[in-house]
Amino acid sequence: MRISNNMGKTDNYYTVLIHKELTGVLTPEETGVLESWASSSAENEALRQHLHLIWAGSQTYASDFQPNVDVAIANVKARIMKEVDAEESATPVVPISRKKRSRFSFAAAATVLLACGLFLWFYGQQDSSADWVTIRATEANMQHLLPDGSEVWLNAQTTIKYTPDFVENNRKILLDGEAFFSVLKSDGMKFVVETPHTEVTVLGTKFDVRANAEDNFTEVDVVSGRVAVVAKGSNRRKEVTSNKKARYNHETQSFKVFAEEDHNYLAWHLGKFNFKDESLGEVAKVLEHAFNVEIGFSNNKISYCPYTSLLTDRNIENILEAIQLSMGLKLDKINSKKYLFSGDGC
Repeated sequence: MRISNNMGKTDNYYTVLIHKELTGVLTPEETGVLESWASSSAENEALRQHLHLIWAGSQTYASDFQPNVDVAIANVKARIMKEVDAEESATPVVPISRKKRSRFSFAAAATVLLACGLFLWFYGQQDSSADWVTIRATEANMQHLLPDGSEVWLNAQTTIKYTPDFVENNRKILLDGEAFFSVLKSDGMKFVVETPHTEVTVLGTKFDVRANAEDNFTEVDVVSGRVAVVAKGSNRRKEVTSNKKARYNHETQSFKVFAEEDHNYLAWHLGKFNFKDESLGEVAKVLEHAFNVEIGFSNNKISYCPYTSLLTDRNIENILEAIQLSMGLKLDKINSKKYLFSGDGC
């Protein structure tokens, strides 16, 4: 079932509104937005009613029922990967063709994703063991509404944790991966994002924090407002303002603050990629980061070909097909997370 959007809002936005409606915390303004969205298509209204039924059914569980989401997800992922591996071992590499992509398979995939999204939303994908609420984005980006009304968008393979008394506990979040935060001001109360090597402190702003375990640095990009970045275990501290980036090198334990010149640094969050005479190798790096995939070139010369385009698609295969057609290349899908460009170069 496809969700029809109003005013460019994401599907997750309306899922959040429906959840707030079900829990009785929807504001009058949000009620108007939700009603407008639901009445804009029969599918939207049907989805809304379906979620109400799921919610009503969930209330029959005992109040102390705590599903082990980690185990459930691990089991599902194991079964999926087993089937995928079996399929890939028996299926040769085939070129991607829009003609071969069936509407049924797309709808089925959307249904599976929606079903997973609803399960993880109503059970929060939250592991409250050890007094922590844990939110994980696995293979795709996800949006999460924090208890104080602030919003966070998690890049793939990202985890955040916070305590149940988040609002009373200085609004502190533990981050492993990359996330974009839109923080609401709250009577001067700090909002702290803690990574393995740094702490980022703000009052109210929009910023991105990249703290991937495989990187030897932590980066903080500020869209608006001002943040303070402190290196753990030292008195090294940097303030970062709008359109500036702070990078902390874990090995040298040093800071560098500079103007943000990479116009694609938030592409994973915004779904908007703007390339201007950039090499396909650099384009591939941006797309790999945004979609958690691997993009290779059979001929290294291809990676140096310049590419210019504005892409606003959130589907990696659509984006790669656009590059394939405009550059006169061949695109092969090796597996669900790996693609290969081939050709003579430019």
